[in-house]
Parts: sequence; C-alpha cells; structure tokens
Amino acid sequence: MEFVLLTEILVESNPLDEIKAAIAKYPVDHVFRKKCEMAVAVREERPFDAIRIAVELNKGNAVAGFIAEQIERAFQSRNSLQDSDRAYFLQKFRRQAGGRNRNLKDADHAYIQEEYNRNNRKLTINQKREIAEHLGIHESKVHKYVNNLRDISRKL
Repeated sequence: MEFVLLTEILVESNPLDEIKAAIAKYPVDHVFRKKCEMAVAVREERPFDAIRIAVELNKGNAVAGFIAEQIERAFQSRNSLQDSDRAYFLQKFRRQAGGRNRNLKDADHAYIQEEYNRNNRKLTINQKREIAEHLGIHESKVHKYVNNLRDISRKL
C-alpha cells in the first residue's frame, strides 16, 4: 500500500498542493511522512533534499555520517557542477527512485524536432547541450534523437 501511495506522488498529474496538505497531517518525525517528503522532493527535482531526507531516515546506519558529510560538501560546491552533470544526475536519480519511463516525452520530441527544423536540420553540440539543459535531460538523449531524425530524413 505504501509503495502505491509513493508512486502516486511521483505521477505528475496528481496535484502537489493536495499531496502536501495530506502529508502535513502526519507528525514531523513519522517515517511515512519522511518517505512522502522524499518523493515530493524527487518530483520537484530537488535531489539533494531527497538524499538528505534519506540520510535522516537511516540515522542508525554507520555510513550515514559519511554520506551526510558528502552531501554537505555537495551543497557547498553545488555550483561547481556543470549543467549537463546536473541533468544526468537528475535523470539517473529519477530512474532509480521513481522507476520512470526512460523514453523522452512527446513534448520533448516536439521541442527537439522544432529546434532541429529551425536550424536547417543541423544542431551543434552546444545547441544540443542547451536543448538538454532546457528540457532537464542528459544531452545524450538529445544527441540520439537528433541522429534518429537525421537517419529517418536520409531514408526518405
């Protein structure tokens, strides 16, 4: 039952305001509330907060102190990460935490195709990076989709 509820939190069509209101009814230190807050953080693309909550849940774990220290370092040097690294981290974190679909959304396909056609069916690496950053996905996904578009147009 708990797994189903946590999965429902990750579904984007469910309103976050109602979910947050329901979560607020649980005591602050309740384990289920922490798990729900972690799912909300994943959905809101706040992976560092989700990891921090996970570490709080594992306070009996001997490794938790080391992990917390590493997370604090990550918070302090968060700006040192490149945008492509952030997008890759978010994509990997979503896949592990929510079991989300690995394929691009239809809206992402449409946006990439629109940019591809707007630039005379050619995209530089920097343009692909900008598209990936805009969509919040790893640039390899954009690169693969652009290659597929190019291959399809050659076959026609």
